[in-house]
Amino acid sequence: VDILEHWCHDWSNQIDPKKNWDNEVKTKEYPKVNQAKEPGKFFEDLETLLSCIRGVTGVPLLQVVRKNLLPKDENEDPHTGKPDSKYLTIDDEMIACGPIIIEDNMELACEEEDWEKDNTFDLAFLQDCKKVWTILSMICQGIYLYVHIKQFRGTIDSRGAWFSLKDFLLGVDQVLRTIRELESTLRGLTYCGEGWRHNFAKYCTAYTEQDNTADGLMEHGYPGLSMDQRIQYFLDGIKTSALESGQGDCPRHP
Repeated sequence: VDILEHWCHDWSNQIDPKKNWDNEVKTKEYPKVNQAKEPGKFFEDLETLLSCIRGVTGVPLLQVVRKNLLPKDENEDPHTGKPDSKYLTIDDEMIACGPIIIEDNMELACEEEDWEKDNTFDLAFLQDCKKVWTILSMICQGIYLYVHIKQFRGTIDSRGAWFSLKDFLLGVDQVLRTIRELESTLRGLTYCGEGWRHNFAKYCTAYTEQDNTADGLMEHGYPGLSMDQRIQYFLDGIKTSALESGQGDCPRHP
């Protein structure tokens, strides 16, 4: 096989990561369980964590929990650096295309949802699964989240554990519950004037945190807060006459 110059340039960016394959992310950098109160942010941090840790072949561990078992056809999915490629880095491509099922032995007669039960997994993938399971169990051990992954402990099914946890934290019921808590918190935020422990800056910060949580839920089915709603919640929390003139200049939700 001819070694082309552009291949060398493409893979040169992988030299440093390869040198650091044995550099583990410290457990103190794992997402904290209290972040589960903001499930969107919690899973974003989990995905970032798995993208920073490499498996036995150097592929980031995020590949283990990707949704699709098989990569797209090469003709439909250009490589990194090619025109129309969706990958910004080689790591992104490895996460999307790294082997999970051994395709040579695939039994495609079954339904796609049964592929994980009826086919042979790649050996490197199975090793990486153990690593992902260890990470998930360390994060969830001893708290209520562990109940949702415990059933996958015997088979070390980190994919099953991942999607079970995701369904609990980002499923319809949980999203609706989070929305109710969010709106209740927004109604409870108040500013009554400048004080030693509470001031207008802290009121704005608390409001912005809830606003960001609402935005994070939009990709999970929540329509988000309209601009009128945002203004209404913000103004309703101001309980001091000192800002009455400013309030009058803001449009209110009818």
